[in-house]
Amino acid sequence: MKQNILKNIQAQDSENLLRAQREMEELRKQNTILTSRQESIIRNLRAETKVKMELFSALGDARRQAEELNHKLEQKCRENEMLKQRVAEPWQCPRSRPLVLVYQLLLPPPIPSTAPTDFSQKILAELIILTVR
Repeated sequence: MKQNILKNIQAQDSENLLRAQREMEELRKQNTILTSRQESIIRNLRAETKVKMELFSALGDARRQAEELNHKLEQKCRENEMLKQRVAEPWQCPRSRPLVLVYQLLLPPPIPSTAPTDFSQKILAELIILTVR
C-alpha cells in the first residue's frame, strides 16, 4: 500500500511537473510574442516622432515665410499709398484751378508739328490759365 501511495504521489508529481513545464513553455512563447510587439511599437513610435518633428520643423519654416511675405506685402502697400498720394497731389488744387484742368482735359491731343496747329485753341487755353491765376 505504501508503494501504491508512493507511486501515486510520484505519478502526480510527474504530471504536475509536466504541466508546469508546459505552462512555462507557453508563458515563454507569450513573453516572446509580447516582447516582439513591444519592440515593434517602440519602432513605430520612434518613426512617428521623427515624422512629427519634421512636420513641426516644416510648419515653423512656413510660418517664418508667411511672416516675411506679410512684411513685404505691408511694405508694398505703404509704397503704393505713397505713390497714390504723389499722383493725387497735382490734382489737389485751389477752387479756381479745376476749370483750367477740366478745359485742359477736354483739349484734343497734341497735333504733330508737321501739321498746322489750331492757334485759337492755344490762345484760349492760355487766356483761361492767365485769368485763373
